Amino acid sequence: MRLSIAFCYMLKKMLLAFSVVTPIIILMVWIAMSIKYVDLIVSENVSFAMFFKLILCTLPGIAAIILPTCFLISSIIVIQKMHSNEEITVFLTSGKSPFSLFIPLFVLGTVFSLGILYLRTTISPMAYKNFEDMQEKVKNNISINLLKPGIFNVIGESVIYIGERTDNELKKVFISYIPNNQQSHTNIISATSGKYVADNGKISILLDNGYRQEFDRYNKILATLKFESFSYDITQFFKRFYARPKRPNEKSQKELLEEVKIIKDQKLKQYYMAEYHSRYLFSTLPILESLILAIFLLKPIGRGRDRKVALKSFSVEILCQILIIILGNLSAKEFVIAYYNYIAVVVLFAVLFVFFKYKG
Repeated sequence: MRLSIAFCYMLKKMLLAFSVVTPIIILMVWIAMSIKYVDLIVSENVSFAMFFKLILCTLPGIAAIILPTCFLISSIIVIQKMHSNEEITVFLTSGKSPFSLFIPLFVLGTVFSLGILYLRTTISPMAYKNFEDMQEKVKNNISINLLKPGIFNVIGESVIYIGERTDNELKKVFISYIPNNQQSHTNIISATSGKYVADNGKISILLDNGYRQEFDRYNKILATLKFESFSYDITQFFKRFYARPKRPNEKSQKELLEEVKIIKDQKLKQYYMAEYHSRYLFSTLPILESLILAIFLLKPIGRGRDRKVALKSFSVEILCQILIIILGNLSAKEFVIAYYNYIAVVVLFAVLFVFFKYKG
């Protein structure tokens, strides 16, 4: 039996098992994590389509985390099934070594590592950014409806008072905007009536018969404008209230490095560097898993020692995975550790490979 036949056969079985196991596990985790957003459906501003788009953006990030575990479980299932059917025995008695069975496992692990790397560095940041943008839009729309008549609604740096409200019709409207920025002017707007007008995500208030006062704190000048009809963009208040800095998981690798160069806060800088390096480190998990499976599953099976080897292999893989996660998280506490993590992972791979090759 030639190696190419054994390679294709084992690779085919692993891909088949992976295609069955992965959707089930990812779907279960995705649904479980999406439950906390179900309450958005009851809001009149959130349709089912918007809800689905929102939770769909979390899928790449979930997949990047779950894929190494899916690879491990599907590989264990295939190897154990091949052992039960004595297919591994046939391969070994035909002159093949456990190392030859390791090759398709290693190739598949490398392919998945590259796929996870692409997910973590490219797809996931874009998906998380879309998720945060849509979530902000939902919050803004909900906040518009949370404006209660008869009370002072404090939103960020603004105060909005509505005397009476009937759907989109407003009466006795008062808007006060006092910015924290010393260079900006204080604005006070009052009107006898008005109404909401929403268009393409922009919400304005059309005010009738009122006054607008603007106070220049620098020059101590108060300007007053009387109007019969005035359009005011109220969306800016909500955008300002819900304004957020772009989070590390929304940034590409290039953007993370650019932020590190300009950020002065050392703690925040370390956090960005930890995110940058963890994407590379965590992407190596499938390769690590293939080595562990070869040492603690394939090789014992090849020597006729298969008692509890699957559990042993799974346990060792989890411990090594925890080690890599700890190394990645340590980067957030100590800046220089991020670079030594790569050396530690390479040494771990080298030790496992030598142990696999020369274990007696």
